[in-house]
Amino acid sequence: MYIHLPSLAGAETDIGTYGGVYYNGVYYDNVHFNIHGQSSRGFPKKSFNVDFPRDHRFEPFAASDYTVKDFNLLSNYADKSKLRNTLAYETYGDAGSVTHFAFPVRVQQGGRFLGVYDLVEDGDDDYLDRNGLDPFGALYKMYNTFTTTSGAEKKTRQEEGVGDLSAFQAGLRQSGAALSQFLWDNVDMPSMANFLAAMIITGSVDCCHKNYYAYRDTLGNGEWTYLPWDLDLSFGRNWTTTFTYFDDGLFSQNPLYIGRGNLLNDVLFADPRFNQMYLRRLRTLMDELLQSPDTPEAERHYESRIDALVEHIGADAALDNNRWSVWGASPTWEQQLTILREQYLAERRNFLFNQQSNGRGPIPAVQAAMQSLEIVEVEHSPASGNRDQQFIKIRNPTRGTIDISGWRIEGTIQHTFKAGTVLSSSGDLYVTPDSKAFRARTVGPRGNQGLFVQDGYEGILPGSGGSIQIVDQDGREVAGFVYEGEPSDAQKYLRITEINYHPYEPAAGSPFVDNDYEYVELTNIGDAPLDLTGVWFDQGVEFDFTHGAIRELAPGAHVLIVANETAFRERYGDALPVAGMYSGQLSNGGEVLVVRDKDNAIVHNFAYSDAWFSSTDGDGETLVVQDERADIANWGLKQGWRASRLHGGSPGRDDVVQQLGDADGDSDVDAQDLQAVRENFGRAAGGLGDADHDGDVDVHDLNAVRNYFGVSAPVGVRNSVNSPTSAVSATRFAVDSAHDAVFGLWTKSPNFEWEKPRRRRDFR
Repeated sequence: MYIHLPSLAGAETDIGTYGGVYYNGVYYDNVHFNIHGQSSRGFPKKSFNVDFPRDHRFEPFAASDYTVKDFNLLSNYADKSKLRNTLAYETYGDAGSVTHFAFPVRVQQGGRFLGVYDLVEDGDDDYLDRNGLDPFGALYKMYNTFTTTSGAEKKTRQEEGVGDLSAFQAGLRQSGAALSQFLWDNVDMPSMANFLAAMIITGSVDCCHKNYYAYRDTLGNGEWTYLPWDLDLSFGRNWTTTFTYFDDGLFSQNPLYIGRGNLLNDVLFADPRFNQMYLRRLRTLMDELLQSPDTPEAERHYESRIDALVEHIGADAALDNNRWSVWGASPTWEQQLTILREQYLAERRNFLFNQQSNGRGPIPAVQAAMQSLEIVEVEHSPASGNRDQQFIKIRNPTRGTIDISGWRIEGTIQHTFKAGTVLSSSGDLYVTPDSKAFRARTVGPRGNQGLFVQDGYEGILPGSGGSIQIVDQDGREVAGFVYEGEPSDAQKYLRITEINYHPYEPAAGSPFVDNDYEYVELTNIGDAPLDLTGVWFDQGVEFDFTHGAIRELAPGAHVLIVANETAFRERYGDALPVAGMYSGQLSNGGEVLVVRDKDNAIVHNFAYSDAWFSSTDGDGETLVVQDERADIANWGLKQGWRASRLHGGSPGRDDVVQQLGDADGDSDVDAQDLQAVRENFGRAAGGLGDADHDGDVDVHDLNAVRNYFGVSAPVGVRNSVNSPTSAVSATRFAVDSAHDAVFGLWTKSPNFEWEKPRRRRDFR
C-alpha cells in the first residue's frame, strides 16, 4: 500500500489531513487521514483512521465488488510479533462469529518504507452487512462496563438516541424469574456464548471494561449481543499496571470467565443454562482451533497459520524494527515468533486441556462423535393463523450438553443452527421463522417464559403434512419427525389442465413471436369457490395469484396465466379469464413446473416433455390433461396428457370438438358467430372466428355458420370427444326464417364473395 500525504505529522492529529492511497492497482484521491486510538497515541509508530470519499470507496479485496467507507491502519508497535491482531480476529471468524477483516500490509509513504501495519475494518453499517447482520440495527462502540449510556458511542441509528440501550440495561438489573425471562427474550444467547468462548481461545483480557461493540437487531428479533474490537492484547500479552503495553511477561493462564464486572457478562455467567452453553462452546473451540497437546505439529491450526503469516510479512518485519526500533527484551522478530509459537501456545493448551478440563476444571470433556436429539413438537397451524408463529421444539434427551453449531434442519423446512447454539442438559430449543412473532403468541409457548428460541428457518410448515430431519456437521441424521396434516384446498382442487409451451408462429409482419402466445390454464375441480390467494408458481415460470387479477375461482372454472397478455388477447380475444402475465418462459423442450399454496406446500411438481406429442411442439396444438380428476402422479406421465383437439388450444374453456359453425365458443350458432368471422376474417390464428376449426378464418367459416345456423349443442355434446350427430340433428333448423333473414343481409355484403352453399339437413 502506498500513501501520499503532505506530511505524516498532519495525519498524526485529530484534525488530520488529506492525501491519496494506492492499493491493488487502484489509486484513491481525496482520502482523509487522522490519528486513531487512545493509549496508542503515545507510540512512536501511530495508528490512523483512513476515510474515503463517497464517490470512490475502498476495495479491500482484489476481484471483489465489496467496498468500505473507511478502515484503520493500526500500529503494531506494542506487538513485536506483528501477528496478534490478525490471529485474534481470524479466531472469531473461524469460530463462526462476527469479526473484522484484519491482515498485515506493507505501507510506503512518499517513496519511503513506513512500516508493517494491521489493516483492520472499521465498525459501521458496511461491517454489519458484510457479516450478515442488519445494517439498520443499533451498533454501539463501548467504553464502559455496560452500566451506563455514558461512554457508549452510537455508530448507527444515531438519529434516535440511546433509549434502546438504556432500556436494555434497566432490564438487566432485574432479579429472579423476571431477569431470566428478560435475558432469554432479549439476548442472542448463541452469539454471546460464541463471543465469550472465542475470547478465551485468544487469551484476551482487554474486554469488557471497554474494547467491544454492543449490537441490537433492532428491526428484527430485537436481541442484543457483543462483537469483538481491539484485540492486539491477546495470545499471551496483557496490559499491566506497572508496564502498561510494554510488558514482556507471558500470560498463558488468563482465566475462563474473562469480562466479569461487565453488567451483561455477570448476569449471563450467573445463569445456569447459559453457563452450560458457554463451557460447551468453549470446549468445541478448544478442540477445533487450539487443539489438544497431542495434536501432531503438521496438523496444528495456529502453528500453520503463523507460518503462513511469517512468509507473507517476510523481510518487512526487520525493516519495521529498523524504522521504529523495538522495546524490551527479546527484541527480534524471530525471537518473538518462537515465544508465541513454541512457548505460549504450548502453555495455553496445557492450562485449558489439562488444568481446566478432564475432571480438573469446569470445562466438559470432548463431545462424543455420535449424538441424538428429539423433535418433540411441531406447530404448523397456529391458532392465530400467523405462519410466523410456527415452531419446532427440539429436545436434548441426554444429561450432557450438546453443541449443535452448524448442524442443519432439512426436509420441509431448512435451517442452519448458528454458531454457539448449545442445548443444555435435558434442554429445549424452539426454532421458528420469526422469534418476535413467536414471542407475541397469546398462548404458550410464547415470550416471557424464559424459552430458548432461534429464528430464521427457510420455508413454511404446510398444514398438509411434512417431514423434518436434523443432521449433524457430518451429515448424519440425529433426529427425524413426520407429521400428518390435512391437504389444503389448493392441493385438493387446483389442477393445471392445459399448457401451451410452444405456440405456433404468428402471421408474417406480426409484432409478436411464437412464445408470446404461451399460456398455462388451471382449473378448480372442486364443488366450492377456491381462494387463490398465496398460490404461486415456484419453478418453470414465476407468478403469484395474490397479486393477480383473479383471486377466486368458481367451481369448474378455469384461470389463465400468460406470457404476453396483449399477444394472447390478439389471438384468443378479450373475454377469457386471464389472471396476469408470468415472468420467465416455458421451455420448448420441456421442464419442471412447481406450484405451491399459501403454506408453501406443493400443489403441482411435474415435468412435461416436448417428446410426448410432436403436434404440441410448435405445430398448433397444446398439451391438455386427459383426466383432471386423476391421481396427481399422472401429471408427470405422457399417458396423463393428450394433444388438444382444437388448433391453438382451448384456453379458458373445455377442450372439446366444438359445434361446427360456433365461431365464438359459446356453443350456439347464431348471428354473433357471423360477427366473429367477419371481425377476424383472414387470420391464420384459430380461436375466434374459426367456425370450422381448421386454424384459418376464411370463407369456409362463413359456410359453416350458414350451414349450422340455429344449432345449440347441449352439454353432453360439448363434452363429447366425437363430432356432434344426433343431438344436433334434433334441433335441425327450427329457426329457418331467422336464418334466411340474417343470410339475406350477409350475402349482400360487399366484403365477401363466396359460393352460395347448399343448405345441409344432415349432420355428420
